[in-house]
Amino acid sequence: MDPTIRDGEVMLLEGVVPAGDRQGIFLVQIDRQAAVRRLQALPGGLIQVAADNARYPAFSVPDGSGKAADGFLVLARILRTLNRP
Repeated sequence: MDPTIRDGEVMLLEGVVPAGDRQGIFLVQIDRQAAVRRLQALPGGLIQVAADNARYPAFSVPDGSGKAADGFLVLARILRTLNRP
């Protein structure tokens, strides 16, 4: 199976992500490291954070935890990728 975003592709980002808008693929900060992850809103005010790569296990964070001090921050929504030749 091909990855959703291939190495070397350019990503078009939307930098303003309204609070509570947590469905889709996002650029996030996890413990001061930038990463691309799928976010899904869960019942109970949680967000599931998952990678397409199975080496990185999914985890949940409270919605609204968006402070860098929490170790997790939503930076931008990935709108689309541009394939490089």
